Amino acid sequence: MKIENNEVGTWAGKFYPAGKTYPGLLLPNYQSVPGEPAFSMNFLLSGRAESNWNNAAYDAQYTKAIGTLNAVERKAEWCKALKMENEQLPLITPFVFDVLHAARANVKNAWVEAGGQIHLEGASFK
Repeated sequence: MKIENNEVGTWAGKFYPAGKTYPGLLLPNYQSVPGEPAFSMNFLLSGRAESNWNNAAYDAQYTKAIGTLNAVERKAEWCKALKMENEQLPLITPFVFDVLHAARANVKNAWVEAGGQIHLEGASFK
């Protein structure tokens, strides 16, 4: 196996737009998103993922889940879409994790966006 580390701009053009093929290549993909399934599962809607998986039934289930207001019913709808992913998609998710953050009281202007990315652009010590 040949492993290469490259800047995003170096390799992204090889895989986008969706629909290109690349047999024999394993592609790690990192997504940092909020806990709500809509943010991560929308990546797999038809025409979006570099896996080239297009599934009208999944698209319809996603639309149904995101439009369900009752939390218990919505969870059940997301589970149906997740089942489709697990049974049909040529994708392996080896792990899922949260990004942990901590700051002392004397740090100001550090903030975390919904996907877990910490921003230190304007951070300083008090």
